[in-house]
Amino acid sequence: MTISLFFLGYILLGFMAGFLSGLLGIGSGLIIVPALLYLFESQVMSGPLMHMATATSLTSMILVTAASAFAHWRKGSIDFLIWRGIVPGSFFGVICGASIADLLPANDLENAFGCFMIFSAYRMFAGAKQPIASSPKRYAFWVQLAFGFIAGTVTGVLGIGGGVLVVPFILKQQLPSKIASGTAVACAFPTVVIGAITTMLTGSNEVGLPLHTVGYVFYPAALTVGLASIFTARFGTHLAHRLPTQTIKQLFAILMAVIGAEMLFLR
Repeated sequence: MTISLFFLGYILLGFMAGFLSGLLGIGSGLIIVPALLYLFESQVMSGPLMHMATATSLTSMILVTAASAFAHWRKGSIDFLIWRGIVPGSFFGVICGASIADLLPANDLENAFGCFMIFSAYRMFAGAKQPIASSPKRYAFWVQLAFGFIAGTVTGVLGIGGGVLVVPFILKQQLPSKIASGTAVACAFPTVVIGAITTMLTGSNEVGLPLHTVGYVFYPAALTVGLASIFTARFGTHLAHRLPTQTIKQLFAILMAVIGAEMLFLR
């Protein structure tokens, strides 16, 4: 493939990731990481490609999570009591997770991502059951903090936004789904920023990285995917109210399970 075709691939990936993120309410990292790994391998790049894929995924999500968080803030769909509990924990968790990822062999990182893909596919296929309640039942601050650390660690290791963990956690506190989605993306924004910076630092001494990288981040892909995803995320959100999203989620969950199994057993 020529360089222009790979650039087109990054654009299409950003369009697809933004659209599916808006349509299905899933973190775009679940889409971006395996796609970037495939594109990097197709370009015959040198270096720890899985580490580059997760770091570049985190960086690419900065723009779309910022835009989404701002939109949810304007609509009043962010619960800042929960946000104040989760974000400090995720701040330290994502630093810890990115540091752990730096120490892992690429194959172990791929296996971890494959397992998480299958887990996420199961959760998505089954569908989240939202409890019905007259008022929220928020967990104690230390519970939010501890959960934030765990979710942030997973984010740092795997290069995902963490919404697949955060949204069900908020729903269990008996808040509406729109509040859960808005709060999750508001938590994701500072988390992916810190995660991206950490991967730039942890990869700064890595030898054999290709040109146009800052640490583990391949910035041409991060910028292209990030900018492209902004344009389609709103369109996906608009169609979410018009299409049978549960059926689409289940079909996409099957695809995620196949990708996860491929990363586990066929690489």
